[in-house]
Amino acid sequence: MQTQQENILLNNLDEDSIEKIESVAEVIAHELAHQWFGNLVTMKWWSDIWLNEGFATYVGIRGVDFLYPEWNSFQVKTLLNFLTILREDSLQSSHPLSVADRNSNEIQEIFDVISYKKGASLLHMMNMFLGENTFKQSIRNYIKKYKFSNADQNDLWSSFTEEAHRQGTLDKNLTVKLIMDTWTLKAGYPILKVVRNYSAETVTLSQERFLRSKSDDIDNNTCWWIPLSMTTSMDANFNQTIPKSWLDCENNNLTIPLAKDNAWVIYNLQMAGLFRILYDTRNWMGIISTLNDPNEYKTIHTLNRVQLIDDSFTFSHNGNLDYGITFQLLNYLKHENEYAPWMTALDGLNFITEIMKRTPNQGVFQNLMRRLLLPVYSRFQNMTTKYNSFEETRFKNLVIAEACRHEIKDCTKQALDLFRKWMKTTDPDKNNILPRELKPVIYCQAIKYGGVDEWDFLWERYQRSNVDSEKEELISTLGCSSETWLLNRYLNWSLDDSIFRTQDTISVFYSVAKGDIGFYVAKDFLYRRWVDISKYFKSLGNIPRKYISIIGFEMKTIQELNEMESFMNKSENNLGGVVQIVGDMNNKPPVFEYIRVNIEGMLEFYHKIYN
Repeated sequence: MQTQQENILLNNLDEDSIEKIESVAEVIAHELAHQWFGNLVTMKWWSDIWLNEGFATYVGIRGVDFLYPEWNSFQVKTLLNFLTILREDSLQSSHPLSVADRNSNEIQEIFDVISYKKGASLLHMMNMFLGENTFKQSIRNYIKKYKFSNADQNDLWSSFTEEAHRQGTLDKNLTVKLIMDTWTLKAGYPILKVVRNYSAETVTLSQERFLRSKSDDIDNNTCWWIPLSMTTSMDANFNQTIPKSWLDCENNNLTIPLAKDNAWVIYNLQMAGLFRILYDTRNWMGIISTLNDPNEYKTIHTLNRVQLIDDSFTFSHNGNLDYGITFQLLNYLKHENEYAPWMTALDGLNFITEIMKRTPNQGVFQNLMRRLLLPVYSRFQNMTTKYNSFEETRFKNLVIAEACRHEIKDCTKQALDLFRKWMKTTDPDKNNILPRELKPVIYCQAIKYGGVDEWDFLWERYQRSNVDSEKEELISTLGCSSETWLLNRYLNWSLDDSIFRTQDTISVFYSVAKGDIGFYVAKDFLYRRWVDISKYFKSLGNIPRKYISIIGFEMKTIQELNEMESFMNKSENNLGGVVQIVGDMNNKPPVFEYIRVNIEGMLEFYHKIYN
């Protein structure tokens, strides 16, 4: 028998967002999958918890896709899992998927994104390089052989190898264990370097571990068995995802023929493998030329367009690729009409948006974003239009949210008109006429560009609501105001426990501090009311530290940080508890060091991007 919390079991189809509806389906499918992966077959020890959670994640996604193929959730969720792992597993501190010496005291720690999403991503990778028939039959054999028993990953590898050899989908000289141990027994993932010699008409492939920060030491002895699927501009066949060859640990530098007449070569067809790809500059420019042709860009598969976008951002961030190349690539978005590439591009651009916020060149970047967004915004600009497709609805929500964020005038006008129409309805709490997916966007725009009437109206909705999720949403959007007096009143109210619960005060502060104008109001509030904040949270010493972190990580200059450090030094003698809250000023408390590193990193990126 399974028991579930009500909020992850039941849907209100008239009120819930598509994300909530899809999430409920996914959680139920995930937990049902455990009847096979975890219950019918149980891992031998916690080191292989991914056999439970990775399988349940992957099978859960496939189950939802089987029941609701029109949602296209398999592609979207698999892609999100890949992108999450490409980000999270790029740190030196990451850990292997399977670690033999896990002890019982570490059990809780291993229920993390690596066990769930990397496990699911590697299962998808195996499906792609072995083929659907081999993959499914191998799983059936595995479950049948080990039902009501225990298994480890070696048992799984054996089932895959036996079936792959029987079906002829894996070379008899290879085993799945030989390939997959390189992916599960070590942390991280590789970068495939693709360098063409155009005069010799060859391409050389090599690999190394990818680390987000170039300051991290790279272990050049680490290697993976990388499945090599590829196509060229002259062929442009992205359907052959089963690899033609492998870049292995014995032959880690491979040179093969490639005619120079090919404008580009692209590896990892349909993003089948969990690795990044760095091409030489001329190959990047060939790809960019095809992408920027509105009649040709779709010759490159959607998922490969996604990888090109994500990889170019990542390589630009860590210095392997000039930002100019990335922005030339992004220029093609003006005719991109699919959700996944836009989702990936806007995620990367959000990082730049944060860097540019409150800098002299914020306006220049806003203009760039508006130029990119206007063509796709014209497709979705009517906020009240309803789409039957989940993917179209996701796409609409994403585009409108970004259009309003980057101040496309029509978006702001629609939001204000709809909000003011709602204000005039009878019983607005029961008759919220706003599109349910766009409520947070419309709330924020109305509060930012409206006045006190709009603010007070939404504040009354907060007071009347008895739904926690709705109250959290309202707290966040009430901080969008551009009126400094309203923001100051809101912040002062946050320290009144007759108005806000103690646990909500930090959310109020964050909702104000993240705004362009709100940052200065929140910083001033922190300095003026620091004594009151410290006394208010006397029994919760870590909360005032969060106030400092929120302001600190919104800072853009070292001067702002020095100002805060100076203030805290002066306040120290007057506050007995402050040393315990923020650390010893003379020993450079870690919170300020983290903030300093963050500011220095943002300044470095700012100059790279601006130049």
